[in-house]
Amino acid sequence: MGKVHYRTFYHLVWSTKHRLPLITPRIETALKSHMISKLRLLQGEVLEAGMPDDHCHLVAMIPPSHSVSTVVGQIKGSSSHFLNHGSGLIEYFDWQDGFAAFTVSEKELPRVIEYVRNQRRHHQCGDMRNELELPMSD
Repeated sequence: MGKVHYRTFYHLVWSTKHRLPLITPRIETALKSHMISKLRLLQGEVLEAGMPDDHCHLVAMIPPSHSVSTVVGQIKGSSSHFLNHGSGLIEYFDWQDGFAAFTVSEKELPRVIEYVRNQRRHHQCGDMRNELELPMSD
């Protein structure tokens, strides 16, 4: 089989365990770096990540050879492990079970990337797009 060409874009959203406000700007920076590295290992690409205090938005390309749920599980698991074992940034960190995944058309990609890039501002100002957010329940 030859090289596979793909352009599948996903907007992925998941929250911290019990929606606890654990993601400080320093933790967000560390998580972004870790997630970029992890997705590269899985032959994917992070296009943007934004993390207000209690959840994560990730815009990513995921190769068709990987299931979205497997990739998200590996990103969530490895990022929790990274923070809990040696990062020195937080005493205990965990993501809640589950996630939301939305496919994004190439036409809509810039709008979604811009929204995700400005997550902290959207949440501080209360101007979130409901169709791009998780509901508040656990």
